[in-house]
Amino acid sequence: MNLDNLNKWLTLIANLGVIAGLFVLISEIRYAVETTQFQTYQSRIDSQIERNAEFALSRELADIYQKVDTQGLDSLVGSEYRRYLSWEASKLQRFQGTYAAWKRGFLSDDENTESLNAAAREYQRRWAPMELNIVNTEFLEAILKVSDPPPPVLIDR
Repeated sequence: MNLDNLNKWLTLIANLGVIAGLFVLISEIRYAVETTQFQTYQSRIDSQIERNAEFALSRELADIYQKVDTQGLDSLVGSEYRRYLSWEASKLQRFQGTYAAWKRGFLSDDENTESLNAAAREYQRRWAPMELNIVNTEFLEAILKVSDPPPPVLIDR
């Protein structure tokens, strides 16, 4: 009888240990997810800061955008068009990266909505006129769903 009683207590203790282990595991997973979400958010912010600094420091790029905005895309010549195309393709890739991070649960719905609205404005104003190819069809569908935004506001380059 003593052995049966001991066995019951050891089983109870083992089961409690398993439950405690599961709580620790859940806590560690939650922490890892939160850390990844923060790193994704911080990476996005760093990318925006880098992009804005590059644009602010580039007299030529600012002149190209001024030319496009006042004279149209057809006013660009060889190297200007290549630089403009490269810059816009880079912006598109950043937007697609943000969308991919949201799809994997690393960004909030609000951040994704904000990004998709900005991407929709860019699509209407810049990417569609220059026929910039968007190969991620899911992303394209997402921006087309919101492509009826209010009149364009100041666009963050």
